[in-house]
Amino acid sequence: MSPLTLGRVTFLPDRNVDVHMDEISGRRAEGGETLYILVIKHVSRKHAGVYICQIVSTSNSTNNITLNVLGT
Repeated sequence: MSPLTLGRVTFLPDRNVDVHMDEISGRRAEGGETLYILVIKHVSRKHAGVYICQIVSTSNSTNNITLNVLGT
């Protein structure tokens, strides 16, 4: 697997894939949290599959998200 993004940098040449980052409740300055949103515009079956969100910090976190695309 290859990374789609690292922080705000997107590695895919697909202009329909982007990542949005938002601070949660302005707590960033307090060592708070950031919300990452993967945005795929004009979704097609080629985008279906398992996406892995991995956050590496003092406590590592990994979440698998399965995207099913129907009716395209």
